[in-house]
Amino acid sequence: MSAPFTSTAALPSPRIGMSAPGGATSFQHRLLATLNVRQEEARAVQWLFLHHFLQGFGEALFFTVASALFLAQFAAAKLPWVFLTAAGVLLVVGRLYAWLEHRLPVRRLLPGVVVALVVLVLLAWTGLNAVGATAMAFTLVVLHRVIYLLTNLEFWGVSALLLDVRQGKRLFGLISAGDVPAKLLGYLLVAVLGPTLGLPNLLVLAALAFAASLPVLTRLLQSPALAEADPHHHAHHAPAAVTTSGSTLFTAFTAFFGSPFIVGLAGLSFVAVVGFTCIDFAFLEGAQQRYGGAGKATELARFLGLFLGLGKALTIVTKLFFSGRIVGRLGVKWALLLPPALLLVLAFGTAAAHAAGAQASALFGLFGALLLVAQVFKYTLHDPIFLALFQPLSRHLRLHGHTTVKGVVDPLALGATGALLAGLIWLRGGNLEPTDISRVLIGLLIGWGALVLFVSRQYLLTLNGAIKQRFLAGSQVVLGDRAAVAVVEARLASPHPEEVIYAIELLVKSQPPAALAGTLAGLLHHPAEAVRRQVLDQLTVATLGAMQPAVLALARTRDEVPAVRAAAVRALCQQPADAEGPALALSFLDDTEPAVRRAAIIGLLRSGGLEAVVLAGQQLLQLVEAPDPAGRALAADLIGELGVRSFYQPIAAFLRDADSTVRRAAVLAAGRLANAQLLSAVLDLLPDPALGEDAARALTGFGEAAVPALEARLHGKAPGTNQRERADGADVRVAYAHVLGRIGGARAEAALTSLLLTEPPSAGRFLREAALRALRSSGYQAPARGAIRDTLYALLEEQLQHSTWCLRAAHALAAASGSDAPAFPAVCAALLEEAVSAREWVFRLLALVAPPRTVLKIRAGLESRVREQAANALEILDHLVPPRLSTPLALLLEALPLPEKLRLLAPHVPAPATPLLPAEMMAHVLEIGTAAFHRWTIATVLHTLSTRPLPEAVTLFALLSPYRTHPDALLRQTARGAAGELAMANAPSSVSLSSAAMTHFFATTTESLLEIEKVVVLKSTSMFADTPEHILVDVAAIVREERVTAGQTIFQAGDFGDAMYVIYQGEVRIHAGETTFATFRNRDLFGELALLDPEPRSATATATIDSLLLRLDQEAFYELMAERREVAQGILRMLTRRLRAQNQLLAGKG
Repeated sequence: MSAPFTSTAALPSPRIGMSAPGGATSFQHRLLATLNVRQEEARAVQWLFLHHFLQGFGEALFFTVASALFLAQFAAAKLPWVFLTAAGVLLVVGRLYAWLEHRLPVRRLLPGVVVALVVLVLLAWTGLNAVGATAMAFTLVVLHRVIYLLTNLEFWGVSALLLDVRQGKRLFGLISAGDVPAKLLGYLLVAVLGPTLGLPNLLVLAALAFAASLPVLTRLLQSPALAEADPHHHAHHAPAAVTTSGSTLFTAFTAFFGSPFIVGLAGLSFVAVVGFTCIDFAFLEGAQQRYGGAGKATELARFLGLFLGLGKALTIVTKLFFSGRIVGRLGVKWALLLPPALLLVLAFGTAAAHAAGAQASALFGLFGALLLVAQVFKYTLHDPIFLALFQPLSRHLRLHGHTTVKGVVDPLALGATGALLAGLIWLRGGNLEPTDISRVLIGLLIGWGALVLFVSRQYLLTLNGAIKQRFLAGSQVVLGDRAAVAVVEARLASPHPEEVIYAIELLVKSQPPAALAGTLAGLLHHPAEAVRRQVLDQLTVATLGAMQPAVLALARTRDEVPAVRAAAVRALCQQPADAEGPALALSFLDDTEPAVRRAAIIGLLRSGGLEAVVLAGQQLLQLVEAPDPAGRALAADLIGELGVRSFYQPIAAFLRDADSTVRRAAVLAAGRLANAQLLSAVLDLLPDPALGEDAARALTGFGEAAVPALEARLHGKAPGTNQRERADGADVRVAYAHVLGRIGGARAEAALTSLLLTEPPSAGRFLREAALRALRSSGYQAPARGAIRDTLYALLEEQLQHSTWCLRAAHALAAASGSDAPAFPAVCAALLEEAVSAREWVFRLLALVAPPRTVLKIRAGLESRVREQAANALEILDHLVPPRLSTPLALLLEALPLPEKLRLLAPHVPAPATPLLPAEMMAHVLEIGTAAFHRWTIATVLHTLSTRPLPEAVTLFALLSPYRTHPDALLRQTARGAAGELAMANAPSSVSLSSAAMTHFFATTTESLLEIEKVVVLKSTSMFADTPEHILVDVAAIVREERVTAGQTIFQAGDFGDAMYVIYQGEVRIHAGETTFATFRNRDLFGELALLDPEPRSATATATIDSLLLRLDQEAFYELMAERREVAQGILRMLTRRLRAQNQLLAGKG
């Protein structure tokens, strides 16, 4: 069963690592669902929210008191000097924090920051009581900036470590809401308690709030997710050298920040801080003019508390009802662009109002609106999204980037704002006009928008880089100097033939022919046959020369391997027609070895010499007319090898030959000739079980010339018309689509996309799946807009709904049993595999709308055991599909317990009002059939009805009718068996079957295996033991049955290996002469290496008794491996077992 749908045991636990509250009530479940918080995240989110609440409350009290006291003592024009001074202090504090971060573990650093906050606030309270407000006012506003920086570094630092990118994007908005009600409460308390307690005493409340956050932080730091988050243990703090292109300045910035993405984030933060600070300054200046002055600190504090409290109330409303919808509808990029866009509109409005001569009170109101918009969207959109953008970075680079941006860039931005405002005040003679601020804001906000676009692009690049790449990029090996050549030449003496062969290939590519003659001559008598053959295949006219006698001797040596002799004959025929080589090759035209004779005929026909061509042509014509099938098959092979397109008539005749071996050779030859006269005959062979795969291979050889005919047949029309001509079955149409994918090109892709656009769902999932596979194999990418992309998105949505139904049905079947084992285990397993299959569909569809490499990275990330990589993969997915699909698809692909997955999917794919009963689920599967369900799922339901009849089975009997005559053998055979069982089980009932119908049900032949039997046999082998049954159905469809008698040879040593065999029943001996290497019996497999390495067989296989074999051909198996990774994994497991057994054998001998 697949982990993504059943459990998370195989994956790491969520990064927050804190236990969920036990005994959660249904109300708590609904609340968590409303807040988009998962059960295992609830406790951590609660503590983070509370921690932020307490710190936000303390910071609000301190800010209001400090601002009121400052504006009561100083003119607002002094604020730029506050910004400049604060910038210098913050740079020192930020560097100190970064230094400590390098040297202290997180569990010591962060509590130390909270203690420092408490100490700073108490020092401020002591200073106010000791020296008074006048002396302390300037220091308080600077100190507030320090407190704000430390709270940000501490809180967002621990949050970034606890949450991955998906959790951060989903939860940062929620946990950041903690300080919104806290600041609302703090501002209102200043307005209410300030006149009573006095402003200085409110700082004591602030210190208590910061102190109360310490035990909450301690609880958070107990999370296992922080066990590995001790930055001082890692070398990341000096960011690794980053290779970038572009200007020297940008390269320097990148080297400092550690990533181009952090450079972009730093620029975005810089502009945002300048913009927000300018708005703060304009508002505070207006507030001082209206409410400030000597002795009015309490009144000013009261106004600030009420006004800022209004801002926080609006923030709460926006966060609760709008921010989530805004992000969900607009996405990250447009949500980040919204705040500067709204502020830009208000900035233009303020400039226009001032130009129109508006009163000071009206301008103050506009700046107040600017502040409200800035504060509301800063806390609801900008800050949470901005911080979530750090999440795709590695944990350590994330800490480095966050600390650098907050501890260096933001102070520099504050200082730059101070310098800018101070300069404007000086230029204006101490009287800054509102229009000056508006103009500055307009320029800043335009730059802000541009930086958002840059950061969005870098965000996707960073997400791609965050997933560990499992690809190797290589280049061709080139021997550039004599030393390299000497190293390779030394490998020619290696005892390992593979090394020698590779060395020969490198030398032939890199050295002139004349320099190789002596080297190659010395290898003609190498003990390894593969090396001798490789040398002969590499010989050219330039290198043959003096080696001709040795080559001729090899060709004449009867004890030599036939493949080597054939290669020697081919080498002789390379010489010009008037040279000695072709004349010497004439003697091999009558050789008894077919391989040598074949090489002589082809070589001489290609040599061009009159005598050679005439004599070889006569031999070929004799083979064409040969009475024995072996001769005719050889003739077909020779004609195909020669590739003379006009010489197609013998192939046309061979395609109608009575012998299957001849027909097979003719089909392959037709693909090489690619003559249009042969196209229709080859197309007609596609449905042939024995020759269909060969016909598909041949049609690929025809190339684009075959596309019009294939397209017409795919759509059931006569070529060149819109008239219906034929109604091929689904399997044949799948074969047409498959060949179109092999051929590729614009015309083939157009035919396949047309199929997706025009075929109704009733055509079946397999035809659409075949079209999708074919499009992917051709490298097709859907246009950015258009009907085909919309269709692909619709298919994604269809798979989402289908998978969710299967998961719900499997969950219901498991729950209906009332025990650990499901009531219908086979059906339950099949439905879960349907969901896994839907997952494969999703990746297949994504590869058509996004770069396949990106989709591979997503898949690799989701299969990684590193949760951060899985989260980054899902984040990339968000940017590939429309918003309506991104969240449910992420839930479908994410590793979650099945009940939790279904709960989270419910809002996106509504569940039926009443749970389905088992009989209703099975009826649904049978009614929908192959339009949505895999054949194995339907067969499992049919089989279940026959082996474990339900009380409602009688009512399901009518649903069997379409399957009793279904063209698919698996469904037809299983339905007939189920119908018979139901008929016998319900004989006394009102159900009656005519004798003719009963005869039809059981009229199954014993000449061929049932498809379900093939699946069972394949599942029992070591190679396919872990392959899901719905995939084995496809394997069973391409295996061929071969019946052999006792003593019959299956293949001989030296035969070309292109198939593997599974013994259904019987016994096979693997031997060389009388020496037996192994004996295989029922369910064993042999010849499996031929599936991977089509080399000549190393031994002979002979049946010792009458046997029934299942043959699996190499080319069909290759394509199946390309589509079904589970099959390839089975091959790897088999090879691993073989190597391990060989190692144990060698160890035992040692």
